[in-house]
Amino acid sequence: ITALPNIRYHGSQLDSNTRLQVETFSSEGRASSAIDLSHDNIVLYYQIIDNWVDLDMGVDVKRLDGEVSFAGTTSSAVSVDETIPLLYLSARFDLPLDGLYLGADINANVIDLGISESSAQDSTFMMGYESGSGLGIEGGYKYFSLDLDNVDEPDTDLQYDGVYLNGYINF
Repeated sequence: ITALPNIRYHGSQLDSNTRLQVETFSSEGRASSAIDLSHDNIVLYYQIIDNWVDLDMGVDVKRLDGEVSFAGTTSSAVSVDETIPLLYLSARFDLPLDGLYLGADINANVIDLGISESSAQDSTFMMGYESGSGLGIEGGYKYFSLDLDNVDEPDTDLQYDGVYLNGYINF
């Protein structure tokens, strides 16, 4: 293990707009919500095992810069400007077929460092193929949850999950 950690960067575009028909006992109306929680991750990690099994461990610094808003009979918007440190754990198992692999990346708050009152979990379970030149394709299941406390008002608790497909280059 070297003294300097490896560095990994990735950005995620996470936004959603929803329009609702709201009915109450006394009135009826329309409401909408907009969420922009796009974020950047800088991961500093060490490779613990490097053979047909890769195991990495480190810290993921998740930087959120966005907004959560709701408009209806009243409107509110919360500006999100948060940095959340997460524990980073990644495991990848090379399959007997050249270039194919299974893996998981788990990023979660495990220890409260007092840096942020907010918490997040960002986990991915994947299967992929990487060519000898470093070009790859990957697909799987992604789970993302975010609990923003004491950001502004009100507190925000969100969860996104589903399948994904992406391409990458490993250099």
